[in-house]
Amino acid sequence: MAGPAGVTPQGAERLRLASPVAVLVLGGLLLVLAAAAVPLARLAHQSLNATTGSSPVWATAPFAVVGLVLAWRKPGNPLGWIILGGAAFSMLSEDASYYTVADYRLHHGGLPLGWVALLAQPGWAPTIVLLGLTFLLFPDGRPPSPRWRWVLWVYAGIGLLWIAGTVAITVGAIIGHHTRVDSGGNLLLLSGTNPASGWWNALQLVFFPLLALCWLASLAGQAASWRRSSGERRQQLKWLMAGAG
Repeated sequence: MAGPAGVTPQGAERLRLASPVAVLVLGGLLLVLAAAAVPLARLAHQSLNATTGSSPVWATAPFAVVGLVLAWRKPGNPLGWIILGGAAFSMLSEDASYYTVADYRLHHGGLPLGWVALLAQPGWAPTIVLLGLTFLLFPDGRPPSPRWRWVLWVYAGIGLLWIAGTVAITVGAIIGHHTRVDSGGNLLLLSGTNPASGWWNALQLVFFPLLALCWLASLAGQAASWRRSSGERRQQLKWLMAGAG
């Protein structure tokens, strides 16, 4: 049943979730994650430019700002929330990378809650998946045309399988005490070359070509829509192509 403004209960629930309060909460969380990188980098004896599992916090910050502005101005557009989610996972992964280096390489597991950081460190996986969604759903949160929905479902299925794989490997490593990490804080079992993770290595070989194919397909769809677009839509696509380049 529609509400007084013609909004269904489901639509009203989405609007409540996509509220300015939610934007402020996410913005505060991102600020905390960005600030935490400084002491955590010192704890790991690394710089903020160190090569870890994710992008440096200073490189992720511009994406976070874009997501905050878009979610604040256009709360009904899922792209702002997708960008915010990707930035949050990236910053979380960066912070967790510093802590895993400090715990598992410098203090030999002597720091508290190292396993929590190890679980959070593969946040780069959802970041990559969400980044691809921004191309597929640009600029209004929908695929370029209805016939591209199958690309969205294939991409989402592949991405969720890959993310689930990182979680399964990490949980298994924590339970089995196989928690060796590299200098960037990445679990060695997730490197794609460790013989102990044969099925994961095979999944990686399949996932990344399919991921690239879905990205190229979505960009092709956007390029095709360029020829049919005009005005604001064409300007938006121009910014997308410039950013992709």
